[in-house]
Amino acid sequence: MDAGTQVGIVVFGSVDRAALWSGSSGSFVDLTPAAAGASRAYGISGPTIVGEAEFSPFLPQAGLWSEGVFVSLHPVGWAMSSARGVAPGVQVGFVGTGTFGQERAALWNGSAASFVDLHGFLGPEFTASEARAVWTQGGVTHVAGVGRTAGGRRAVVWTHTP
Repeated sequence: MDAGTQVGIVVFGSVDRAALWSGSSGSFVDLTPAAAGASRAYGISGPTIVGEAEFSPFLPQAGLWSEGVFVSLHPVGWAMSSARGVAPGVQVGFVGTGTFGQERAALWNGSAASFVDLHGFLGPEFTASEARAVWTQGGVTHVAGVGRTAGGRRAVVWTHTP
């Protein structure tokens, strides 16, 4: 939710559809790209919405919507991806091989080419990770997420100062 606008998921039959509202059910907008079989919206910041669209069944691709247009954030070489958090100019989520438990936290700056593998900044004990939220404060970018180890799940925070 941001400034009176809400995003989420509406299920039609058994198909997820990314949705946008402006305070009432009558303001509903289906954001699903024409070529996608399903989509999901997870976050909004100003005019930018993040989530995923499925152009192949069960293999979501991270993306953002800006002024109603879907822009793919899906990096080359990965089977699936999802964007879960957004702040001005930055999006976070994860990429994966398509096998559960092999996800890697990801950060983007508005394009697939800007992909950063945040998982690479974790220690070797982490087998998987996901970025869930991002915020900037005083020129510093903070990313919150979860990492998996043999002992279970652990909260993690990445911090970047340009």
